[in-house]
Amino acid sequence: MKKIYLLAFSLCVGTGLLAQVSVNGYQGKHQLTRENISPMTAARVDAASGGVGMRDIILEEDFQSVSGTLPGSLPAGWSTPDVLKTNGTTDDTSDDFNGPAFMVHNSATANSGGYWPVTEVGSGNQFAGANDDGAPCDCVMTAVYVETPPMDFSAALYPAVTFDIYHDGNFGAGDASVTISVDGGGSWTQINYPGEDTGVLPIEEGNWQTIVLTMFDYASFADVRIRFNWSDGDSWASGFAVDNVVVGDLEEYSLTLDKVVFGDWNQDTFGLGFWDYTKIPLTQSSPVHATAVVSNTGFYDLNEVNVEIEVMQGATSVGTWSTLSPDPLVSLTKDTISVVSDYIPDAIGQYTIMASTTSNSTETDVTDNAASASFEITDCTYARDLDGAQAFMLLESGEYGGNLFDIYQDETFSAIRFAIGAGSDVGGTITGFILEFGGFDANGDPIFEFVQGSETDEVTVYEEHLNGVNDNDFTCLPFAEPVTLTGGGVYLVVISGSGTVRVPVSGSNVWVTSWLYTANAYGATSGVPMIRLMGQCDEGCTVGVKEEVKGNASLDQNMPNPANDVTTINYTLNGSSKVVLSVRDIAGHLVEEVQLGNKSIGKHNYQLNVSNYAPGVYSYTINAGSTNITRKMIVE
Repeated sequence: MKKIYLLAFSLCVGTGLLAQVSVNGYQGKHQLTRENISPMTAARVDAASGGVGMRDIILEEDFQSVSGTLPGSLPAGWSTPDVLKTNGTTDDTSDDFNGPAFMVHNSATANSGGYWPVTEVGSGNQFAGANDDGAPCDCVMTAVYVETPPMDFSAALYPAVTFDIYHDGNFGAGDASVTISVDGGGSWTQINYPGEDTGVLPIEEGNWQTIVLTMFDYASFADVRIRFNWSDGDSWASGFAVDNVVVGDLEEYSLTLDKVVFGDWNQDTFGLGFWDYTKIPLTQSSPVHATAVVSNTGFYDLNEVNVEIEVMQGATSVGTWSTLSPDPLVSLTKDTISVVSDYIPDAIGQYTIMASTTSNSTETDVTDNAASASFEITDCTYARDLDGAQAFMLLESGEYGGNLFDIYQDETFSAIRFAIGAGSDVGGTITGFILEFGGFDANGDPIFEFVQGSETDEVTVYEEHLNGVNDNDFTCLPFAEPVTLTGGGVYLVVISGSGTVRVPVSGSNVWVTSWLYTANAYGATSGVPMIRLMGQCDEGCTVGVKEEVKGNASLDQNMPNPANDVTTINYTLNGSSKVVLSVRDIAGHLVEEVQLGNKSIGKHNYQLNVSNYAPGVYSYTINAGSTNITRKMIVE
């Protein structure tokens, strides 16, 4: 029933959990590069723990006491080596100087160079960070560290350190590790993180992680110092951050509920109540499944670990359900315990899952034994994203990416909605389609089969479609004909472009719920693309797509588009009429009006010369009697 993560004398209890599906041989997460990432402050708030399971505190530092202009100096007693800071001008040494490797940052100063978007935790969070990106670096950070003040462990019984790290490993960055000294800093020994063969700290893009490392062998020493080490890999890199450092004695009994999510993480694969959605159409409701991620951060094992969930429809409770684990929760391990209710949401609106956990042992601190999550039942929208761009996934021409959707009941869908990010090729086209997920082959690669008739109309990318950080402007791709998907199936809903497409991502994938196809291989993504599936009740699905036949005429997109010389405008008349073509600039000023004369029923075209137009976005309108149809074009 359960998935247990054995972490020996180390524990990661943050948001960077491993996917439960065993998938071998697929391309790893989409790695952001210096060229395709944009400056951003991530909208998502990930809670850091701070002081997990500690009884007696020896040292505690959250770096919030540092005031004044940031980045600032480390708190008293903390130390870091100086590094060469070049102000980004490696060829000009006149402004080089030596300065501290680690300084106190917030999310804004950490991302001052535009390539290290450290997730904001709460409001105004500060941390110790080594930034190899923003001025005055690029720096030489092959072996840097931030060191605690000396500590006395002579009275400690079960000494341990808990801390948060932001370690994305992007842009050539090297390893991070923790070392300890008991001789005044004369020698240092690595405290191994057992989740990695080399004992180094884990990498998790886009998330803060909470790490617990035990130091039982050092309980008798009176001068103990800890270093948090990082390397930039001897190349340009982003950075490494440390926060919420707490050193003390582990509690004898300490149970924490790290998070609760939708879906049964203890299934072998997708479907059968696997949710993890933010928006779910009422027609696709199924019994609420929830999984609690619980951790034993105490010294002794815990028995009879119980998870209870209460489902709230708005402010009204609709029932409680619980699961009692049959196995002990071993010291310094974590587990996923799933609860399956018999409640099916029956109305549109906001729902909340309130979760709590208990054991048969008496805990000193039970404030960390609860968590909650919410979702929305909608009329039409099926979504996984958090509704605000946080980062961007790059797709080149012919590549595609999207999200998996469980279909519980047969349903006909009308469209795909997607967001597109700044930096995409304006004037290029986007299409969407659906693939049915058929499991994994013998090599662990996903099996997808095209759903006949699921290809959408094309949309031309205009400037007004583009999204920056935190934006949520969606564009509609209607299917050429409504598409019926079968209950019990799992489908990958994707988009693809004729040129470079930067798809905003919002939220983190814990399961492999989003995939992209690049370089003739499928890869699982760590972020959730802002791509949604829409039911037939969706209204207004004409944004940016080919115009429907209106009145006496229909109008196609000009070709080529963008244009710099002559472009062809095709239109169709349902009855004979006098036709006028008018062209306006983006401000609405009339640029050109062409009298096309009386035209008969049928298809027609006009060769428009735009060689004298200034580069930019224009609209062109066909007037045929009482019918006016307008589309946009781009002139380069």
